[in-house]
Amino acid sequence: MIESAGMLNKRLIVGLGYEKCGTTSAHAVLARSPLVSISARKETFFFNRDHQKGLDYYLSLFDGKEDAKFMLDITPSYHKKRDTYKRINEVAPDSLIVLFIRDPIRRAFSLYWHDITHHHASGQRAIGPNGELFQKPFRRTFLDVSRRYNNYFVNLSDSIFGIYRSFSRDRVLIVYFDEINNGTFLPRLEERLQQSLMMDRADVWRNKNVPIIYQLQMVDGEEHLVLHRGGKAISWPVQQLGWRTVCQALAASQYWSKFVSKADYDKIYDRLYRNMNFAKLGIDRDRLFEPGILSRV
Repeated sequence: MIESAGMLNKRLIVGLGYEKCGTTSAHAVLARSPLVSISARKETFFFNRDHQKGLDYYLSLFDGKEDAKFMLDITPSYHKKRDTYKRINEVAPDSLIVLFIRDPIRRAFSLYWHDITHHHASGQRAIGPNGELFQKPFRRTFLDVSRRYNNYFVNLSDSIFGIYRSFSRDRVLIVYFDEINNGTFLPRLEERLQQSLMMDRADVWRNKNVPIIYQLQMVDGEEHLVLHRGGKAISWPVQQLGWRTVCQALAASQYWSKFVSKADYDKIYDRLYRNMNFAKLGIDRDRLFEPGILSRV
């Protein structure tokens, strides 16, 4: 039981799952509406982590737009703990649940590179003076992480049926990744809310985790380990890092998949998703899965 739980004075819009499905862009767009109160940070983690702090704490996280009729909480990790749904119903029984989905193979590839970028090779975090993160280098290809359902590859059937067991289907709005990029999710959301959000269709932007490459290069006459990411580069003197760290970085980066071939895409699809009944999930299989080679994240 959440302390001081009860009906909120505004209708709650809750964004569930999944990471790398355009939730940051959706949050940035909806933040422009004068009728939507947003939290200072996109992910509040209230219903899965901080619920013991009470409803007053939760309300304090949101801005004070005078004309707001809705509160927006997009925390993709809510889908990972089923007792989260019970708490949402306890606090906001009339909440609208927005499920953000994306081609699960593309989503996994994006998350794979997100982890490499932010946890395994993120500039000084990855290679500090003592080479901290390369004591146990990440040496897994994309196919390595696709052997079974895991943090990268979600079992959509189990996850979505879990949502439907907690929320009636008329409270759940499924939003496809492309709808965020082209802005068409807005009229669908307004239709479900039966309320104009008083905003024009806005251009949205995508988060992109660009594949990273390490190389040895001469910089100002001194040998450096250079990290290339997109059009940017970060370098460290080899003498400062030590050859052991440099070799670990170079070796680990050779394992990282820079793209996924059509053959590998089909192999993963056959292994994890071909036999899944998407019709029962209320999902258009042909719309969800995109043909071609995954050369971008």
